[in-house]
Amino acid sequence: MSRSLLALAVCATAAVHAEPLPLISNDAKYCVKPDVCDTVIVTAINSPDAALNAYADSLFNSAYADSLFNTETAAEYRFTGFDHAALEAWITRVGKEELGDGEDVPNNDYSHDYGVTQIGETAHYRQLEFIVSTYLGGAHGMYGSSFHVLPKAGELRRLTLDDILLPGQRQKLDQLQKQAFERALKADGYGSGAMSDAEIKELYDTFPFTANDNWRFDSKGLVFQYAPYEITPYSLGAPEILVPTAELHGIIKPDILAELPSWQRYDVGKAEKRPQWRQP
Repeated sequence: MSRSLLALAVCATAAVHAEPLPLISNDAKYCVKPDVCDTVIVTAINSPDAALNAYADSLFNSAYADSLFNTETAAEYRFTGFDHAALEAWITRVGKEELGDGEDVPNNDYSHDYGVTQIGETAHYRQLEFIVSTYLGGAHGMYGSSFHVLPKAGELRRLTLDDILLPGQRQKLDQLQKQAFERALKADGYGSGAMSDAEIKELYDTFPFTANDNWRFDSKGLVFQYAPYEITPYSLGAPEILVPTAELHGIIKPDILAELPSWQRYDVGKAEKRPQWRQP
Protein backbone atom coordinates (compact mmCIF):
# COMPACT_ATOMS: atom_id res chain seq x y z
CA MET A 1 0.00 0.00 0.00
CA SER A 2 1.33 3.46 -0.87
CA ARG A 3 2.12 5.98 1.90
CA SER A 4 -0.82 8.19 0.87
CA LEU A 5 -3.27 5.26 0.91
CA LEU A 6 -1.93 4.07 4.25
CA ALA A 7 -2.40 7.52 5.75
CA LEU A 8 -5.95 7.70 4.39
CA ALA A 9 -6.73 4.26 5.83
CA VAL A 10 -5.44 5.23 9.29
CA CYS A 11 -7.53 8.40 9.30
CA ALA A 12 -10.56 6.45 8.07
CA THR A 13 -10.25 3.93 10.89
CA ALA A 14 -10.27 6.68 13.49
CA ALA A 15 -13.33 8.35 11.95
CA VAL A 16 -15.75 5.41 12.07
CA HIS A 17 -18.80 5.82 14.26
CA ALA A 18 -19.13 3.19 16.99
CA GLU A 19 -22.80 2.21 16.97
CA PRO A 20 -25.42 1.17 14.40
CA LEU A 21 -28.60 3.10 13.74
CA PRO A 22 -31.53 2.21 16.03
CA LEU A 23 -34.42 0.11 14.71
CA ILE A 24 -38.21 0.32 14.74
CA SER A 25 -40.65 -2.49 13.93
CA ASN A 26 -44.30 -3.21 13.38
CA ASP A 27 -46.36 -6.33 12.82
CA ALA A 28 -49.85 -7.63 12.09
CA LYS A 29 -51.57 -10.99 11.93
CA TYR A 30 -54.50 -12.57 10.11
CA CYS A 31 -55.88 -15.90 11.37
CA VAL A 32 -58.18 -18.14 9.38
CA LYS A 33 -58.32 -20.48 12.39
CA PRO A 34 -57.05 -19.93 15.94
CA ASP A 35 -53.98 -22.03 15.19
CA VAL A 36 -53.47 -21.11 11.51
CA CYS A 37 -52.29 -17.55 10.96
CA ASP A 38 -50.41 -15.38 8.48
CA THR A 39 -48.04 -12.83 10.01
CA VAL A 40 -46.11 -9.86 8.65
CA ILE A 41 -43.23 -8.13 10.45
CA VAL A 42 -41.41 -5.06 9.15
CA THR A 43 -38.23 -3.67 10.72
CA ALA A 44 -36.22 -0.66 9.60
CA ILE A 45 -33.53 1.76 10.66
CA ASN A 46 -34.68 4.89 12.47
CA SER A 47 -32.23 7.64 11.59
CA PRO A 48 -32.35 11.38 12.36
CA ASP A 49 -32.01 11.76 8.58
CA ALA A 50 -35.52 11.66 7.06
CA ALA A 51 -34.12 11.00 3.58
CA LEU A 52 -32.26 7.93 4.82
CA ASN A 53 -35.44 6.64 6.49
CA ALA A 54 -37.38 7.18 3.27
CA TYR A 55 -34.71 5.24 1.36
CA ALA A 56 -35.00 2.36 3.81
CA ASP A 57 -38.80 2.28 3.57
CA SER A 58 -38.64 2.30 -0.23
CA LEU A 59 -36.79 -1.02 -0.20
CA PHE A 60 -39.90 -2.84 1.01
CA ASN A 61 -41.46 -2.15 -2.40
CA SER A 62 -38.25 -2.47 -4.40
CA ALA A 63 -37.50 -4.58 -7.44
CA TYR A 64 -35.53 -6.93 -5.19
CA ALA A 65 -38.60 -7.54 -3.02
CA ASP A 66 -40.64 -8.16 -6.18
CA SER A 67 -38.07 -10.64 -7.46
CA LEU A 68 -38.81 -13.01 -4.58
CA PHE A 69 -42.33 -13.55 -5.91
CA ASN A 70 -43.37 -14.56 -9.40
CA THR A 71 -44.15 -11.75 -11.80
CA GLU A 72 -47.89 -12.46 -11.73
CA THR A 73 -48.20 -12.05 -7.96
CA ALA A 74 -45.48 -9.51 -7.07
CA ALA A 75 -47.89 -6.56 -7.17
CA GLU A 76 -50.10 -8.25 -4.55
CA TYR A 77 -47.28 -7.90 -2.00
CA ARG A 78 -46.75 -4.15 -2.40
CA PHE A 79 -47.15 -2.10 0.78
CA THR A 80 -49.20 1.10 1.01
CA GLY A 81 -47.86 2.01 4.45
CA PHE A 82 -46.17 0.58 7.53
CA ASP A 83 -48.30 1.80 10.44
CA HIS A 84 -50.42 -0.81 12.20
CA ALA A 85 -53.61 -0.04 10.25
CA ALA A 86 -51.80 -0.36 6.90
CA LEU A 87 -50.16 -3.65 7.92
CA GLU A 88 -53.50 -5.01 9.18
CA ALA A 89 -55.04 -4.27 5.78
CA TRP A 90 -52.01 -5.80 4.00
CA ILE A 91 -51.96 -9.06 5.93
CA THR A 92 -55.75 -9.46 5.76
CA ARG A 93 -55.66 -9.17 1.98
CA VAL A 94 -52.57 -11.36 1.58
CA GLY A 95 -53.69 -13.85 4.22
CA LYS A 96 -57.07 -14.42 2.60
CA GLU A 97 -55.33 -15.12 -0.69
CA GLU A 98 -52.68 -17.43 0.80
CA LEU A 99 -54.68 -19.28 3.46
CA GLY A 100 -58.16 -19.16 1.95
CA ASP A 101 -61.27 -18.69 4.02
CA GLY A 102 -63.00 -22.07 3.72
CA GLU A 103 -62.42 -25.54 5.12
CA ASP A 104 -59.49 -26.38 2.87
CA VAL A 105 -56.79 -24.37 4.65
CA PRO A 106 -53.15 -25.16 5.49
CA ASN A 107 -52.33 -26.81 8.80
CA ASN A 108 -49.43 -24.47 9.58
CA ASP A 109 -48.71 -20.76 9.91
CA TYR A 110 -47.39 -18.59 7.09
CA SER A 111 -45.06 -15.65 7.65
CA HIS A 112 -43.49 -12.61 5.97
CA ASP A 113 -40.51 -10.92 7.59
CA TYR A 114 -38.97 -7.79 6.03
CA GLY A 115 -36.01 -5.92 7.52
CA VAL A 116 -33.66 -3.05 6.70
CA THR A 117 -30.77 -2.88 9.16
CA GLN A 118 -27.35 -1.28 9.35
CA ILE A 119 -24.83 -4.12 9.40
CA GLY A 120 -21.69 -1.99 9.40
CA GLU A 121 -19.87 1.06 8.15
CA THR A 122 -16.57 2.43 6.95
CA ALA A 123 -15.19 5.93 7.33
CA HIS A 124 -17.30 7.36 4.51
CA TYR A 125 -20.01 4.76 3.81
CA ARG A 126 -22.90 3.21 5.67
CA GLN A 127 -23.79 -0.41 4.92
CA LEU A 128 -27.47 -1.41 4.96
CA GLU A 129 -28.88 -4.89 4.38
CA PHE A 130 -32.42 -5.53 3.16
CA ILE A 131 -33.60 -9.01 4.13
CA VAL A 132 -36.80 -10.78 3.15
CA SER A 133 -37.76 -14.09 4.74
CA THR A 134 -41.02 -15.90 3.99
CA TYR A 135 -42.68 -19.20 4.77
CA LEU A 136 -45.56 -20.05 2.46
CA GLY A 137 -45.90 -23.77 3.11
CA GLY A 138 -43.78 -26.60 1.77
CA ALA A 139 -40.55 -28.12 3.03
CA HIS A 140 -38.94 -24.81 3.98
CA GLY A 141 -39.18 -21.07 3.74
CA MET A 142 -37.27 -18.78 1.41
CA TYR A 143 -35.03 -15.85 2.17
CA GLY A 144 -32.59 -13.49 0.54
CA SER A 145 -30.86 -10.19 1.08
CA SER A 146 -29.46 -7.25 -0.83
CA PHE A 147 -26.66 -4.96 0.31
CA HIS A 148 -26.88 -1.18 0.01
CA VAL A 149 -23.70 0.87 0.37
CA LEU A 150 -24.63 4.51 0.92
CA PRO A 151 -22.41 7.59 1.35
CA LYS A 152 -22.59 9.35 4.68
CA ALA A 153 -22.35 12.74 2.98
CA GLY A 154 -23.51 14.13 -0.36
CA GLU A 155 -26.09 12.57 -2.65
CA LEU A 156 -27.94 9.62 -1.08
CA ARG A 157 -27.36 7.11 -3.87
CA ARG A 158 -26.50 3.43 -3.68
CA LEU A 159 -22.88 2.71 -4.60
CA THR A 160 -23.06 0.00 -7.25
CA LEU A 161 -20.40 -2.44 -8.33
CA ASP A 162 -19.93 -0.49 -11.56
CA ASP A 163 -19.23 2.62 -9.48
CA ILE A 164 -16.25 1.03 -7.72
CA LEU A 165 -14.70 -0.92 -10.60
CA LEU A 166 -11.81 0.39 -12.65
CA PRO A 167 -12.59 0.46 -16.39
CA GLY A 168 -12.79 -2.92 -18.11
CA GLN A 169 -12.30 -5.01 -14.95
CA ARG A 170 -15.72 -6.66 -14.45
CA GLN A 171 -14.77 -9.93 -16.15
CA LYS A 172 -11.63 -10.22 -14.05
CA LEU A 173 -13.59 -9.61 -10.85
CA ASP A 174 -16.13 -12.25 -11.87
CA GLN A 175 -13.26 -14.72 -12.31
CA LEU A 176 -11.90 -13.83 -8.88
CA GLN A 177 -15.34 -14.45 -7.36
CA LYS A 178 -15.47 -17.91 -8.94
CA GLN A 179 -11.95 -18.75 -7.75
CA ALA A 180 -12.77 -17.64 -4.20
CA PHE A 181 -16.00 -19.66 -4.32
CA GLU A 182 -14.10 -22.79 -5.32
CA ARG A 183 -11.57 -22.24 -2.53
CA ALA A 184 -14.44 -22.13 -0.03
CA LEU A 185 -15.98 -25.29 -1.50
CA LYS A 186 -12.67 -27.13 -1.23
CA ALA A 187 -12.09 -25.88 2.31
CA ASP A 188 -15.37 -26.90 3.97
CA GLY A 189 -18.13 -26.70 1.35
CA TYR A 190 -19.93 -24.01 3.37
CA GLY A 191 -20.33 -26.41 6.26
CA SER A 192 -21.16 -29.49 4.20
CA GLY A 193 -17.60 -30.83 4.04
CA ALA A 194 -14.68 -30.26 1.69
CA MET A 195 -15.52 -30.85 -1.98
CA SER A 196 -13.32 -32.40 -4.63
CA ASP A 197 -12.86 -31.05 -8.16
CA ALA A 198 -15.22 -33.76 -9.42
CA GLU A 199 -17.88 -32.76 -6.87
CA ILE A 200 -17.53 -29.10 -7.80
CA LYS A 201 -17.98 -29.98 -11.47
CA GLU A 202 -21.10 -31.92 -10.55
CA LEU A 203 -22.37 -28.90 -8.61
CA TYR A 204 -21.85 -26.69 -11.66
CA ASP A 205 -23.89 -29.08 -13.78
CA THR A 206 -26.92 -28.19 -11.65
CA PHE A 207 -25.94 -24.72 -10.47
CA PRO A 208 -23.78 -22.99 -13.10
CA PHE A 209 -21.77 -20.23 -11.44
CA THR A 210 -22.78 -16.70 -12.44
CA ALA A 211 -21.14 -13.85 -10.52
CA ASN A 212 -23.49 -11.28 -9.04
CA ASP A 213 -23.08 -7.67 -7.91
CA ASN A 214 -24.53 -7.93 -4.38
CA TRP A 215 -21.44 -6.66 -2.55
CA ARG A 216 -20.39 -5.22 0.77
CA PHE A 217 -17.23 -4.05 2.49
CA ASP A 218 -15.13 -6.25 4.74
CA SER A 219 -11.84 -5.54 6.49
CA LYS A 220 -10.30 -8.39 4.46
CA GLY A 221 -11.70 -7.47 1.04
CA LEU A 222 -15.10 -7.41 -0.66
CA VAL A 223 -17.88 -9.88 0.17
CA PHE A 224 -20.52 -11.02 -2.33
CA GLN A 225 -23.76 -12.52 -1.01
CA TYR A 226 -25.82 -15.11 -2.90
CA ALA A 227 -29.35 -16.32 -2.28
CA PRO A 228 -30.27 -19.97 -1.71
CA TYR A 229 -30.48 -21.83 -5.04
CA GLU A 230 -28.55 -19.08 -6.84
CA ILE A 231 -25.25 -20.99 -7.03
CA THR A 232 -25.79 -23.82 -4.53
CA PRO A 233 -28.60 -26.04 -3.26
CA TYR A 234 -30.76 -24.82 -0.40
CA SER A 235 -28.88 -27.04 2.05
CA LEU A 236 -25.79 -24.84 1.68
CA GLY A 237 -27.67 -21.72 2.71
CA ALA A 238 -26.87 -18.26 1.35
CA PRO A 239 -23.17 -18.43 0.41
CA GLU A 240 -20.86 -15.47 0.93
CA ILE A 241 -17.76 -15.12 -1.23
CA LEU A 242 -14.81 -13.10 0.05
CA VAL A 243 -12.43 -11.73 -2.57
CA PRO A 244 -9.28 -10.71 -0.63
CA THR A 245 -7.93 -7.18 -0.80
CA ALA A 246 -4.61 -8.34 -2.28
CA GLU A 247 -6.46 -9.61 -5.38
CA LEU A 248 -8.44 -6.40 -5.88
CA HIS A 249 -5.60 -3.99 -6.65
CA GLY A 250 -5.89 -2.82 -10.25
CA ILE A 251 -9.55 -3.94 -10.33
CA ILE A 252 -11.28 -1.84 -7.65
CA LYS A 253 -10.75 1.92 -7.37
CA PRO A 254 -8.04 2.88 -4.83
CA ASP A 255 -10.33 5.13 -2.78
CA ILE A 256 -12.65 2.16 -2.20
CA LEU A 257 -9.80 -0.13 -1.18
CA ALA A 258 -8.71 2.58 1.26
CA GLU A 259 -12.08 2.19 3.04
CA LEU A 260 -11.54 -1.48 3.90
CA PRO A 261 -9.32 -1.10 7.01
CA SER A 262 -12.00 1.06 8.66
CA TRP A 263 -14.78 -1.52 8.23
CA GLN A 264 -16.78 -2.31 11.37
CA ARG A 265 -19.46 -5.02 11.43
CA TYR A 266 -22.48 -4.55 13.70
CA ASP A 267 -24.81 -7.01 15.35
CA VAL A 268 -28.47 -6.26 14.72
CA GLY A 269 -29.99 -4.78 17.88
CA LYS A 270 -33.49 -5.01 19.27
CA ALA A 271 -36.13 -2.94 17.51
CA GLU A 272 -38.56 -0.60 19.25
CA LYS A 273 -42.16 -1.50 18.40
CA ARG A 274 -43.74 1.52 16.74
CA PRO A 275 -47.44 1.04 15.76
CA GLN A 276 -47.56 4.54 14.26
CA TRP A 277 -44.29 3.84 12.37
CA ARG A 278 -42.57 7.18 11.67
CA GLN A 279 -45.45 9.44 12.65
CA PRO A 280 -45.00 11.48 15.89
